[in-house]
Amino acid sequence: MDELKKKLGELTAKLDDITKKIEANTTAKAEAKDLENLKAAIEQMKSDIENEIASIKASGIAGLTNEGASKIKAVANFVALARKGEFEGAVRVSENADGGYFIPKEIEKGILTLAADEGNMRSLADVRGCSSDVVEIRVRVSGASAGHVGEEDERSTTDTAKYALIEIPIQEQYAYPEISNRALEDADEDLSAELQETIAEALGVQDEEDFISGNGVKKPRGILSYPTKAVTTVKDLEWGKIGTVKTGKAGALAETSPQDVFLKAKSVLKKRYRVGAVLLVNTTTAGVMEQLKDEDGRPLWTTSLRDDMPDKFAGIKVMINDYLPDIGNSDSLPFAIMGNFKKGYAIRDRQGMSMLRDPYTKKGWVRFYTTKRTGAGVKDFFALIGIKATA
Repeated sequence: MDELKKKLGELTAKLDDITKKIEANTTAKAEAKDLENLKAAIEQMKSDIENEIASIKASGIAGLTNEGASKIKAVANFVALARKGEFEGAVRVSENADGGYFIPKEIEKGILTLAADEGNMRSLADVRGCSSDVVEIRVRVSGASAGHVGEEDERSTTDTAKYALIEIPIQEQYAYPEISNRALEDADEDLSAELQETIAEALGVQDEEDFISGNGVKKPRGILSYPTKAVTTVKDLEWGKIGTVKTGKAGALAETSPQDVFLKAKSVLKKRYRVGAVLLVNTTTAGVMEQLKDEDGRPLWTTSLRDDMPDKFAGIKVMINDYLPDIGNSDSLPFAIMGNFKKGYAIRDRQGMSMLRDPYTKKGWVRFYTTKRTGAGVKDFFALIGIKATA
């Protein structure tokens, strides 16, 4: 791509120079005719290069236009195997001994990006790749202490920093979408985009459920699976438990100043977690909150005028996650989570998403058994506060 762009720039500059010569040399008819022919040839070359660039861009793979021909080959292999069960050309570096193949990184990145669009935990949490089956994260629970002393006073030892070790096991996840033979045989079908979307839709939905309520058994561990502790101040927070605040009414918000519980949750967060803090609720709970007004009759819910900015409730950023329970359905689990998810929750993707093509199970359709390995869990218990609808 860079070479094509460079060549196009050189040709364009040469064309401009030739045009100036033509305009200046009006008396040299023969020379002008030759230059006009050359100008037409260069214009055609310019058009061909622009068409080639447009064709590459039309592939729809994120980042392809900047990475070069190797990615074009990877995408071509991916589409060829999806359509016919064989790679284009002789290169088979992606083939798996079990009959499948590893999805090219360009496609894998696009799938994870689309999966993130299906929910919000991937966009909020600390998401990174990994290369092991268990990820260890060391978190500083408390800092070192210092003291005051006179010049000749005896020095006593001070407290050292304390660390906690968080282990996140990596679990296998799969999707099993199917595409009709007719769609596979259609040359105009954007197959790479279609496969990315169908796989990402399945993985994205499953991810979001796991990140909220997964029990950690053969799946990521969700926030709601951890033990909780009722707190009223920052000092009440306990490592290993999610601090929670109460609405003051079973299955509902308080009738007087219902916004106070959300402000309380934010105040329990340590100062370093408040910047970037977000409130997660589901659609039903959001509908209840949208009806609330302050003492002067003004709505507490503010709808954002921009699609890329979240709504706010009592000045707090709000995002929707429908895997949280309804406010009236349970008082044992938090119906809302407030916190800095980037610092509080870790998602780790094991590199190497693989796919197995299955044209046999269902006649007329081809299924694509896709697997990826993901682990997740709370990495800082002080960064997240749950809100329970209880007295």
